[in-house]
Amino acid sequence: MYGKLRWVFCLGRVALGALLDVNSRQYARSEREEWALDFNLEFSLSILQDFLRAPSQPAVVRCWKRGVRPTLVWSDIMWEPRPGLPHGFGRIGFVVKPPPP
Repeated sequence: MYGKLRWVFCLGRVALGALLDVNSRQYARSEREEWALDFNLEFSLSILQDFLRAPSQPAVVRCWKRGVRPTLVWSDIMWEPRPGLPHGFGRIGFVVKPPPP
C-alpha cells in the first residue's frame, strides 16, 4: 500500500508526511497476527483518504528554458535486508519518456 500511494503522490509533497505511519506499519517486523489501529495511523489514513477524494490538479513540470519540454522519469524501488549481504537486496524499475522530436 505504501508504494502505491507513494507513486500516486509523487508530484506533490503535501501527503507524503501522512505516509510515514503507513510505511512503519507495512514494514514492521512483527509476528503479531492482529494489529490495533492506533491514533496516528488512523489520522494518517484519514488524511490520505481526503487527498484521494479531492479533485485532481494538473501536474506542472518546470523547465529551465521556456519552450523546451523535459524528459520525464518515473521510478520505483524495493529493498529488503538479507543475511550475509551488508547492504541488503534491492531492485529498481523506471520508465523514461523523452520529449517528442
